[in-house]
Amino acid sequence: MKIVILDGYSVHAKDLNWDLLRPLGELTVYDRTPANQVIARMQGAEIVLTNKCRITREVLEACPALRYLGELATGYNNIDIAAAKERGVVVTNIPGYSTVSVVQHVFALLLYAMSHVAELNQSVHAGDWVNCPDFTYQITPLQELYGRTLGIIGFGQIGQRVARAALAFGMEVVYTCPHRKPELEEEHIRYLPLEELLPAQDDLMQEFEMKQLLHDLAGRVSRQQMNIVRMKGCGYGIREIASHEKLPMKRIKELLEEVRAVFLELCYE
Repeated sequence: MKIVILDGYSVHAKDLNWDLLRPLGELTVYDRTPANQVIARMQGAEIVLTNKCRITREVLEACPALRYLGELATGYNNIDIAAAKERGVVVTNIPGYSTVSVVQHVFALLLYAMSHVAELNQSVHAGDWVNCPDFTYQITPLQELYGRTLGIIGFGQIGQRVARAALAFGMEVVYTCPHRKPELEEEHIRYLPLEELLPAQDDLMQEFEMKQLLHDLAGRVSRQQMNIVRMKGCGYGIREIASHEKLPMKRIKELLEEVRAVFLELCYE
């Protein structure tokens, strides 16, 4: 049995290895696979694992031996699921593997934005603090998470864990999702319809892909509310910022400053 990993570097990055797969068949691991080489490298493979390579209908039709396609991530929008189903190809993903890391990253960004970490770091290194005549030194008012309201659109595993962390900071949490979850609601966690949630929160976390969100909202909310979604969401996910959009750090900083704190996690549940 031939097993191919198309873009292993993005998963292991020299920290893990694939030795446990070798007894299962003839294993070939590529660090990266350009789009124009995906079909060639998948030829004859019954099992293919990928993290970000696009597996389109054209690719699937050109690889008749394929029986199993493993998505080495949570999101699987890089795979044509309908085409895979038509050809009897089993597709799996890995939900929940990064929940704790994502929650940590959410609050890293929130604290970065609220505490102006980068600006203060640059100022201190420039000698502004040691040259300041006052013992108490600040270049901008510092804001606290305590008492602020965090709005969460989508309340799956990640959204729920973020809510718990927000409570530890003394925040109020409002959430919205297609199916209300009253069993998770308590004094500081409450449900609001989307139309009411948007103007109610200070910070916004979205747990699914922005384009789909905007599509789903069409005709349901006012233009002003749609503008709030676009502004607070900025149309980018942290994963896009890191791996696809190639945004410079300056632009990321601008986005964070515009919304005070934003996190978008692509989550397909």
